[in-house]
Amino acid sequence: MTWIFCCCIKKANEEIIDQNEVVILSDVFEGSNQTNTTQQAENATDDKLAGETVVIEQNEQLKDFLNNLFADIKLKIQEEELNDITLSVEKTVLHLLEKLKRVQPVLKSSEIVRTGSCYDGTKILKPDEFDFLAVIDCFSIADAVTTEKCATEGFAHARCIEKRASWSPFIEQGSDFSVVACRKSKSLREIFREHFHSVILAEISKTFTLTMHTGSLILRGYSVPINGPQCSIQVLWQSNSRSSEPLEIDVDLSPAIKCSCITAILNSSDVINEEVFNDIVQLNQFFYLIPRPHPVCNTCLKMVFPQSDQHLVKSLNASHKKAFMILKYLSREMLKHNFRLKKIFNSFALKMAIFHHSFNCNEIYDSVGECLLSIASYVQEQLARDPPTMRSIFTVSRNVWKNVDLTKHELSVARDILKSVINVFENIKRGQFGTSDFNRLKEELLNACSYSISLGTNHLAKKVNIKRGAKMSDERSLFSDQTM
Repeated sequence: MTWIFCCCIKKANEEIIDQNEVVILSDVFEGSNQTNTTQQAENATDDKLAGETVVIEQNEQLKDFLNNLFADIKLKIQEEELNDITLSVEKTVLHLLEKLKRVQPVLKSSEIVRTGSCYDGTKILKPDEFDFLAVIDCFSIADAVTTEKCATEGFAHARCIEKRASWSPFIEQGSDFSVVACRKSKSLREIFREHFHSVILAEISKTFTLTMHTGSLILRGYSVPINGPQCSIQVLWQSNSRSSEPLEIDVDLSPAIKCSCITAILNSSDVINEEVFNDIVQLNQFFYLIPRPHPVCNTCLKMVFPQSDQHLVKSLNASHKKAFMILKYLSREMLKHNFRLKKIFNSFALKMAIFHHSFNCNEIYDSVGECLLSIASYVQEQLARDPPTMRSIFTVSRNVWKNVDLTKHELSVARDILKSVINVFENIKRGQFGTSDFNRLKEELLNACSYSISLGTNHLAKKVNIKRGAKMSDERSLFSDQTM
């Protein structure tokens, strides 16, 4: 039913309006509803905008903190001195390799390949680590060896086309003439390390020093990595600046076999996507095989693609590069409390997480906070798998955490630490700490890096110290950063 009413309205001049003039109430109510609906829509829009404003403000809070943290951890050294350090390190490596070929001619190396964060622009804090491959000439010349893919993804065999007498210490006895990668007796890994260490000791006795414009580099010694690079050279940089402390530098060096015909051993289906495959093929007319311990086969060599790796890191956008460097910094802090967790939180694994995220990230603006949370959550998800799984983008069937032998308790600790770090980021984002003071927030973050360790695994470290004694001095080398 439609309700109507007649109204007589007397205007100021006492003139009466026609009594037949009616107003339909349904129209009045409809208009009222429209007004209410419009108001509700406006209120909803205001609420949405307010919500978006809160999200933007929260994102800005986290972004401001992370940008300040990034400024705090990035390299702080004059470009001239950085160039001097880099050049003197390279000259030292080349000098030692020149001495090495006189001791063992088969290990002659005329080429070094620069790898690692000092060359891809993601080094943090100070230039205290350098990484190189020493290309072994005799195994790397055209038609010297043939390569064959191994059943274990990411590994391959190098078989000599002919067996030369001088190569016999490095070759598996039998018909296939495979280069022996790793074995306690004779192998490329062990022979290289043995001779290279003798060269270092000889040069130390001569007080080997390189003097540059901004400082001097002094050869100090070497460490013995058990499961990482074949040799870790220790040098000391003494700056001419009075305010600078001496800088201890580790230089990781691995022998490598340079191989051609990359498409014969790597298919597009092996790689994360077609773009990365094309990148590998175009940038790596050659790939490299390095001796890394294999759980079963002592003639397996690990395939690495250093040029493509470096190019992909340099191609990361600013947010992803910042996120990577911040995660490396946090990893460094975590490992101060339990170095065994480097099996999980090493640069190579974190780099793979960054790449996986970057291939699916649609952010086109400065979104370091959102990206970092997403990457950390991705690592958390992969850690929760049984077994923990982090896929290499270069060989997707290869799990870079495959041979991690951490206990269930240690894996639980790793997950707890990561959860604590994510919670701190979320709390900074929401302003839960009630302060924007950078130093206070940084302290909260660093506390999160050590919280679970201090509660959970200090007793493990004590047991290891008692069991291993003096061998603990090599613990930092035991789980070397797999940057390749």
